[in-house]
Amino acid sequence: MAYVKVGSHASASACLTYGEYKDGERREGVEVGAVDCSAASAKQEFKAARIMWDKEDGLQCHTVIQSFDDCDGLTPQRANELGRETARRLAPGHQAVVFTHTDGKGGKTHNHIVINAVSVQDGKKLNTRGFLSDARRVSNEISRENGLHVITERTRGTRFTQAEQGLADRGVQSWKDELREVGEVARDSCRSMEQFRTKLEGYGVRISERTRKRDGETGWTYQHPNGMKCRAAKLGEDYTPQAIARTMAQQPQREPQQEQARPTSYSVVVEEAQQEAQQRKAAQEEARKALEQAAREHQKSTKKRDEGYSRGR
Repeated sequence: MAYVKVGSHASASACLTYGEYKDGERREGVEVGAVDCSAASAKQEFKAARIMWDKEDGLQCHTVIQSFDDCDGLTPQRANELGRETARRLAPGHQAVVFTHTDGKGGKTHNHIVINAVSVQDGKKLNTRGFLSDARRVSNEISRENGLHVITERTRGTRFTQAEQGLADRGVQSWKDELREVGEVARDSCRSMEQFRTKLEGYGVRISERTRKRDGETGWTYQHPNGMKCRAAKLGEDYTPQAIARTMAQQPQREPQQEQARPTSYSVVVEEAQQEAQQRKAAQEEARKALEQAAREHQKSTKKRDEGYSRGR
């Protein structure tokens, strides 16, 4: 069955490492492709783009997990091509790396698409409002163009009513699906329940707790900004507090940052600010040069490939 999931993350480096490696070793059979960057130097190029546009704070990347129907019989190479086209349409101007895995449950072929949060072209951050819906729409467009199965059902962790299915078939997002989307974005970008709640409150979504009589476990009720309420279990197993906690625990860990000592006087603050400005200017210049060099190398590689193709004809 085809499906798409999305996430937002504080560490692009961790997501890129996860895409290619497992338990410290390169994943068996992983296919790697890139958009507007080199896969081999993606960590450096992602960072260079953020430095160049002075957008180092906040989320560093967004991810899309794109799975195809087993009946389509896609090779990892073909799946990777489709993943790269998905990234181009979903986030034009943003660097992206596509990792095609076959080592998941049942050997199912699926893509892990890592997208830089900052556009290398204009420095704008990717607008992720409705990101899940956009990802599904783009994935379905590409699947239809290539004669593949489209996303028609949800995963077992999602309960989708007949009325919601009717809305989805017409391209309309229900308020329950908006709750699911916000919940997934918050879950994939947070590391604690406290952060998760705070993130949801920022979207105007509230959570109320209760203790279930049948098993004594905690249950949640989500409240949409429009006032409508829905129990977590009605949205699907993936949205219960227990499932949210499990998923957050499995997220790639953000790389630790060294804590800097706080200045003790105004003169020290001014001096450090001046030094930081100089360092930032130098770093931005280096980032520009690195990106220009990467672009030249990519152009040379493309030219050689095209020349080789012409000679072979």
